[in-house]
Amino acid sequence: MRETITENKMGVAPVWSLLLKMALPVILSTAVQALYNIVDGIFVAMISEKALSAITYAMPMVTLLTALSTGIAVGMNTMLSRALGEKIQQEVNDAAEAAVFLVMITGAVSLVTGFTRLPSAFMNTQTADLEIFDAGIKYLKVCYIFGIGTIAQLFFERMLISTGKTLYSMISQLVGAVLNIVIDPILIFGLFDFPEMGIIGAAVATVLSQITAAGIALFLNTKKNKEIQLRFSIEPRFYAVKRVLYLGIPSAVLLALNSFMMFNFNAVLSKFSSTAVAVFGACCRYTHLFYAVLNALCSTSVTSNVYTRLKLEVCQVRK
Repeated sequence: MRETITENKMGVAPVWSLLLKMALPVILSTAVQALYNIVDGIFVAMISEKALSAITYAMPMVTLLTALSTGIAVGMNTMLSRALGEKIQQEVNDAAEAAVFLVMITGAVSLVTGFTRLPSAFMNTQTADLEIFDAGIKYLKVCYIFGIGTIAQLFFERMLISTGKTLYSMISQLVGAVLNIVIDPILIFGLFDFPEMGIIGAAVATVLSQITAAGIALFLNTKKNKEIQLRFSIEPRFYAVKRVLYLGIPSAVLLALNSFMMFNFNAVLSKFSSTAVAVFGACCRYTHLFYAVLNALCSTSVTSNVYTRLKLEVCQVRK
């Protein structure tokens, strides 16, 4: 017999009220994160123009890691919301367990990638300037070696969103973003007797804030997310892994296309100068603020829609 779960607020609250309550915290937190990206760009530009060019050149490869992580998170989100709507506790737990397994695998791949020559090979296709080349490699290596922070943060925050607990997701995102803003100049410029780390400091500040946010989101999931019985297993249910990948791969591919687009933009702009690439990177940070808000609204509306649609189907079957 299937184990059932109690009603979630997504199944009983009025639609517009539910959407506002779920969307506003996510919009606020993503807006703050987008503002952080702008501030981070300002700090990096204060190092040098070439430093800003370096992280712009590196961004397609960083975005590729984010795309893969987001795909897993979206697949888990959709499967989990469906199972909640159908009130099947076992499938809820299986979805979370499968996603945790995929996060660990992706984190391991990211770690290994950071120690290979892949970052060097990638930057070699982007620029011939040795200063930019060296800075880009350093940035990519830190981001990939500690890529588990990016992956885990996306996953655990999306898990909170998938059960309607967007306020807790906002808390973890805000803490991570604010921490990043605070420690960014400290590590970049060597304030308060810290060593001056330059572009490596920007990367370290990013991964430290992501790991912190992931830890907070994990804590909130274990303490506040009663709909999910979170388990860590190296032998998840195969059907759940397959479904998470099936539901998440389209999103991952779509975001990966953005990475490919940025790569091509950088290649075209490089024919003019590295300054053009730096300007493009700065502009992308500003436009990200607008798209981040739209993505936040879309992610919460999809979650609530999947839950209520499945709940309606279950009710019709029972009648």
